[in-house]
Amino acid sequence: MINEFDSINGFLVEKGDKIFTSANRSFKYGDGIFETIKLAKGKMLLEKYHLQRIELGLKTLKFDTEKYDAEFFSKELNKVIQKNYYQNAKIRLFIFRESPGLYTPMGNRLGFFIEGVHLDSPYYPDSPETLNLGIYSEALKSADGIANCKTTSALIYVLAGVYKKENNWDDVVVLNHKQNVCEAVSSNIFAVIDGVLKTPALTEGPISGTVRNFIVDFCRIHNIKLEQCAVTLDELKNAQEMFLTNAVSGIQSVTHFNHQTIPSTEMAKKFQTVLKNEVKQFLE
Repeated sequence: MINEFDSINGFLVEKGDKIFTSANRSFKYGDGIFETIKLAKGKMLLEKYHLQRIELGLKTLKFDTEKYDAEFFSKELNKVIQKNYYQNAKIRLFIFRESPGLYTPMGNRLGFFIEGVHLDSPYYPDSPETLNLGIYSEALKSADGIANCKTTSALIYVLAGVYKKENNWDDVVVLNHKQNVCEAVSSNIFAVIDGVLKTPALTEGPISGTVRNFIVDFCRIHNIKLEQCAVTLDELKNAQEMFLTNAVSGIQSVTHFNHQTIPSTEMAKKFQTVLKNEVKQFLE
């Protein structure tokens, strides 16, 4: 069995070695951010969008970033990729405040941890034959600046995931504090409503998703009408089409929402082709 290695603050350690103490602020307070990146044939897919979101998180959580920028983390990620000879994998980067203190930290120095998990294929999976989407409303997500970051304080997604499992949904819609559509458990939501493609605006509180932002940029460049706006539950219930986007799963068509059949998958198939071609060109 070949040993694999993780990285803690740039030092490679064997997977399974002790890396944290109970003083870790991400463990104690959820004081950190994380990033999940799909690796295909040794290359990070949509790397630009991941690095942009890392920089957003560092700025929002007010970490000291004098020595740390997107280029630094790209190099550290590649160290782990190359050490483990990863080809197709899921790479996770955790960045946390490494400082004593209680809720109020004594400083803003950061630490980081990188790990990887092998995947079978370099490509995004096809949509499942059925994807049943429910509604989670037992807790609401605040739509503030922190909301767009992938923080290690992910309790609302955990509880939404528990609800999903208890009620036999494949995924559920998470609502914001205005009870508008925010996102799904680990995906952004797009919907065709009255013939117009829409997705919740970042001001509505969703994670600033990498595939989401790729689609937003693609629509802008190719003059495809896309509205980033508030989306109500009533609007979503009347959607002609709906799909979810995620950094590892890519684009997944929703076939049923709240027990109602979604009639179309046409737009999702178009963007699946766009994303597939993007990956193919990137890997050539």
